[in-house]
Amino acid sequence: MQHLIQHHLIGEEAQSHAEFAERQLDFGYFVVGAEITEVAILINTGKIDTLYFIEPNSNFMVATSSSRVIPVNGYAGIAVTITANSNQQISSMITVSLRGNKQVQLQVIDEALEQNVELVEQNKDFESVIVGNQKKIIITFNNISVKSTVLYCDLTENTKFAFQKRDKRKEKDGEHQRKILGNFCFSGYNSRMHSSRHIHV
Repeated sequence: MQHLIQHHLIGEEAQSHAEFAERQLDFGYFVVGAEITEVAILINTGKIDTLYFIEPNSNFMVATSSSRVIPVNGYAGIAVTITANSNQQISSMITVSLRGNKQVQLQVIDEALEQNVELVEQNKDFESVIVGNQKKIIITFNNISVKSTVLYCDLTENTKFAFQKRDKRKEKDGEHQRKILGNFCFSGYNSRMHSSRHIHV
């Protein structure tokens, strides 16, 4: 991997695990996390001021230990993977660790929706949009202390586990495994920006 240069994010100081791998506009490629490294392309939107780390805070719902900031139609969102029981209502708090060891509580304000249902809500900090060619829903998280954010959720055709989704990157690497639990995979990649060569797990 090429030499990484530490850099500051707008409004927050980047931790040692959030670094520029390459410059692109104002943000470049971020390398996020220690155990799982993901590289995401960001665009200069004037909206990106932090990276998010999602932590589990529920007995039925867990989230990935790290997430990536993503560009969606000129606005920034976050992409995380949440696993929950099939047809389980999502009403738990999720802890989000921000730069500088700050933590905020995010309350999920919409329950898990049936497949092929689309929910679009405007958010004061981020614009909610439907992206890509597949049916998607948008679940808005209400941040009670700092800001709100929007998660973009891919849906599948599996009626029993409506939110189960295979990770094509892991499948390609021969690491894919089906899970008993329904898998909520939130993503918001703009198809014009996304390229698998930029993502490393």
